[in-house]
Amino acid sequence: MKKTPLIATTLIAASLLGTGCTIISSHSKTHVSGTTVNQETLSKVEPGYTSKSWLISALGEPNSITPPSSEDGVEILRYTSKQVTDRHAHLLLIFNDHSTNVKEETYLFEFKDGILNRYWKEVSKR
Repeated sequence: MKKTPLIATTLIAASLLGTGCTIISSHSKTHVSGTTVNQETLSKVEPGYTSKSWLISALGEPNSITPPSSEDGVEILRYTSKQVTDRHAHLLLIFNDHSTNVKEETYLFEFKDGILNRYWKEVSKR
C-alpha cells in the first residue's frame, strides 16, 4: 500500500492553509433602512385611545400619510422599514454563490379624528 498520495494531499492542503488561501468562506451583511416599529411601542398602542400625536412622538414622522378622505375622515400613517441581506459563499475557486434577500415591513395606523381606529402590518419578501 502506497502512502505517497496521502502525503501529497496532506502537503498540498498544508501549503494552501499556510499561504493564507481561503478554502471555504461565507459572510453576510445586513442593512436596515426606514422606521423600525418595535414590540415595546406596539404594546402601548391601543385602538380607541392612542392619539395621532402620541404615535408620532413615539415613532417619529411617518414615511407617508394618506390624507383624511372627505366621506369618512379616515387618515392612514405608514411606517416602512426595509432589511436587505447579502450573502456570499466561496469554496476554493470552484464554487461562488451570492444571494440577496429583501424584507419590507409596513405598519399602517388608521386614525379618525386624531384617535387610532386600528393598525396592521404588511410584509413582503423578495
